[in-house]
This record gives sequence, structure tokens and C-alpha cells, in this order.
Amino acid sequence: MNKFALLLAIAFVAFQTHASVAPASASLVEAAPKGHIERLIAYSRLGNGDVYLSMEANGEICSSGYFIDKSSAGYNGILSMLMAAYQANLPIVVYGYKNTHWSGSTNTVCELYNVAYQ
Repeated sequence: MNKFALLLAIAFVAFQTHASVAPASASLVEAAPKGHIERLIAYSRLGNGDVYLSMEANGEICSSGYFIDKSSAGYNGILSMLMAAYQANLPIVVYGYKNTHWSGSTNTVCELYNVAYQ
């Protein structure tokens, strides 16, 4: 199996384990419009491995993008989905916590809640 097919398979399994797209309290998160990933950056030291993501159009509050902390329980699954979507140029929807912002930026970069293929 080539690397691309493996990434897609991992992303599909990760997606299947998350039945809900929006949290029970939808007021906590904001969705970015469905679109493509514009920037995907993995840091070696910042946050001990944080990943930054920016969409073609970010959400209104999360206007500068999204991040996932290396210590997040969903880090590996979300990173797999992001890499697969980026490599395949697939449109995705990302949800970010409106009130949890990244210490790695002075701009409004929200913590990722989830990534969805829709």
C-alpha cells in the first residue's frame, strides 16, 4: 500500500470513530466554511510539537487559523486527517473552540475541536 492510500485509510478510520461533528454545546465552537487547507505547519519545539492550520477561509472568530496541541488525545487522528486532506486536496470542515487561543500567536488562532470530511 502506498503512503497516500495508507494516510487515507487512517483518516477514514479516525473519522468513523467520531460520530458527532458539532459538540453538545454548539455555542462553544465555530465552524470554518467548507474548503481546502491553505497552510499546514508542524512545529518541532513550539508547544512540543503543535500543528497550525489555516483554511482558504477561516471562521469569523478564529480568523487567523487553528491549532492542535501535541498533548491532545485526538492529536494523531486529527493530524492524519489533515495530512490526507492536504495531500489529496480534499475539502474539509474544521471546528474550533472560540475561547481557547494558541499561545504561539498574537493573532486569534483557535484550538481545533474536530475535522470533518463532508
